[in-house]
Amino acid sequence: MDKFIFKPDEYQKYYNCSHMSLSEWGKFEEKRPILGLLCILVGTVNMMAYVPCLFVISRRIFFKYSCFKIMFFLGLLDSVCIFFNSFLTGYLHIVGTVFCCTPNVQYISGCILNACWFGECFGCALLAFNRCIDFILPNVSKFLFFQWKTYVWVVFMFLYALVAFSFEVPVVLNSAAIMWTFNAFIIFPKDLVPVNHQDYISTMNDYNNRILLSSMVISYMVLIVAIAVRGKGTNQTKTQAQVFTVAILICGLNFVPGFVFFLLETIPVTNILLYLCLFTWQMGNGGGGLILIVFNRSIRSEVIHLFKKATITPSSNNVMENYLFDTLQYRRLYNCSFFPHEKWSSFATPRAALGSICISIGVVNMISYIPCLFVIRKSAFMKYSSFKIMFFLGIFETTAILFNSFLTGYLHITGTVFCLAPNLQYISGCILGGCWYGSCFGCALLAINRCIDFTFPKVSLFLFDENRTFVWIALMHIYALLSFFFVPPVTLNSESIMWTFDPFDIFPHDMIPVDHKDYVSKINDYSNRVFTVAALICGLNFVPGFIFFLLETIPSTSPIQYVCLFTWLLGDGGGGVILLLFNKSIRSEVVDLLKSFRSGTKVVYPSRNSAPHGHD
Repeated sequence: MDKFIFKPDEYQKYYNCSHMSLSEWGKFEEKRPILGLLCILVGTVNMMAYVPCLFVISRRIFFKYSCFKIMFFLGLLDSVCIFFNSFLTGYLHIVGTVFCCTPNVQYISGCILNACWFGECFGCALLAFNRCIDFILPNVSKFLFFQWKTYVWVVFMFLYALVAFSFEVPVVLNSAAIMWTFNAFIIFPKDLVPVNHQDYISTMNDYNNRILLSSMVISYMVLIVAIAVRGKGTNQTKTQAQVFTVAILICGLNFVPGFVFFLLETIPVTNILLYLCLFTWQMGNGGGGLILIVFNRSIRSEVIHLFKKATITPSSNNVMENYLFDTLQYRRLYNCSFFPHEKWSSFATPRAALGSICISIGVVNMISYIPCLFVIRKSAFMKYSSFKIMFFLGIFETTAILFNSFLTGYLHITGTVFCLAPNLQYISGCILGGCWYGSCFGCALLAINRCIDFTFPKVSLFLFDENRTFVWIALMHIYALLSFFFVPPVTLNSESIMWTFDPFDIFPHDMIPVDHKDYVSKINDYSNRVFTVAALICGLNFVPGFIFFLLETIPSTSPIQYVCLFTWLLGDGGGGVILLLFNKSIRSEVVDLLKSFRSGTKVVYPSRNSAPHGHD
């Protein structure tokens, strides 16, 4: 991914699609509708099994154990992977594909699949080590994994996945090859596509598979021997053995595709082996939910109970789509060929003071928000629908902080225009759009929730009782996802101070001959107007939304742009500060939380019978 974003020349060298025209590449697309439908079917089954299991595992009765914490975050990676290795793979096999027909979607998806695979390998090795140590050396296990210490290991798992996302050779799919491979041109002879196929060999993946999968096997072998030696049927041993069975089956599913992938590099490849690799990979990344339901009686009972309780009576420009699937339309709207890189650099205006202020605001917002979210997720708060909404709204806002504070600050310090880092800005702009729309929806939802809960409590109970709140939260995420794909992204030219929809807004028409009306976001206007009334309660989000609306209707000046930027930074990050200042219960719990980290003592949270301060 570092080549894709920061090294365009090197990316072009290895993924050069100029050898043939788009229509010529299309001749090599081999449609496999039956295989595609099977992939989608496998993904649907896996997702339907996994999602309720993850929801159940997140409950305190399971989540207090370190192994279930690891399984939960491992399941999050698996669930993300299902979207790509089952649903996207199925779609691409149905329509037929080669890398150069959809290079952007394949490259980004391949990086995400790498991150999921590496993270899952690390997670499985960690789970195996956790089970082994917990059974053989319980005191050591308590030292390494007790309470919050497990999260340190989980952070390492995600960091390892992030390294793979950034620096590993991405897998790509040519439908004729059946399976995702590291070689983008594997099906083409060298005289047709003159590339060195050795350049696509992934040494990093080889080391990952050999080291982590081997350590997982060794840990479980040691654990099996320990159970056999110590066993003879104590209740504790039987309990641990049940958890061990689930853990080894989940990780065994990951071991099989890793082993098959290793075989693909050492023996002659056949279609049967490729099919085996594809489906074991899909089951390895998605079968964990089925294993939890089949082999863990407690989780199975909770999932059944969950569905019984959750039964509810039913009551412009597609620019990210263009970026992924319509290269010609994307290049028309975001054409950076008007000037060379050096010329674009001359328009980049460094604003070191502004950038430093942006980063400082982001640091303050993040430091205040993270402990608040950690406290809110406890059962004493999460049993209330309003705090459920606040928690997921906070996740959107902490994500936005990374981009609208830290990335914005960095780009202002160094100076930027869109065409100096088009991929980075485009993807970041889509993420910011998703966060903004999700935050608007969340604020409107929170306002409606508070209004109905106070005015019509019985209606509120019907709409938001227990698990029903998560249906609304799911709609919030779907709304954010739609904006990610179908709303023009915001981009940043440091000269114009604020992120805008127009990547060339600082350039006169005689210099950059584009139609600036192509970048007007009518969807954003409708969104701001519809949610303005409801979002009045969420004032921090209303202010930047209102000012952004003004920027599109009145002449823009630097003071207005500065006001818009800083209210946006606070609107998408100041929630933590507000919670600390105006909610006594959360403030005291955060203080206790910070004290517990210093002293190593356990935090005692309010009982379920006492409402947190500030809840209506």
